[in-house]
Amino acid sequence: MKSDRIFQTEEIEKYIKQKNFGDTIKINELQQFTNYNLEDKFEYYKFKSSLMRIVKNNLIQNGIVLKAIQNIGYYILKPNQIQSYTYRTYIVKPLKHFEKAATILINSKTTELNETELKKHNLTLNLDTELMKATNKLIKNEKYSNLS
Repeated sequence: MKSDRIFQTEEIEKYIKQKNFGDTIKINELQQFTNYNLEDKFEYYKFKSSLMRIVKNNLIQNGIVLKAIQNIGYYILKPNQIQSYTYRTYIVKPLKHFEKAATILINSKTTELNETELKKHNLTLNLDTELMKATNKLIKNEKYSNLS
């Protein structure tokens, strides 16, 4: 017997697969497929972070990419929107995480670290710096210049 969670994700996936590229799925449309109260902010957050995370990942395997629209629901990206969305979200955006990691590591109070911890700290900062350089170099490569 399928768990309630698996059943809910499968039902939401089936519903979304019937939609067209460019359609918007409103939050209230999804209420019929879940036990979460989607009108409650906390319940909606749990729904998004558990069920919808699984649904979105599963739909990607079928060429369907959902973009969350705050306080509205989800938009099914058209095929010609997927490249720019993935470029911005999964290629360029991680650079901001590298930059934040560098800021955190550079501003950390390292005086209380022992020798081993300090070596790991500095090695992590070095790795982060190398990742930023390599990623920036690739993104700025002439071959990829028209992707932004």
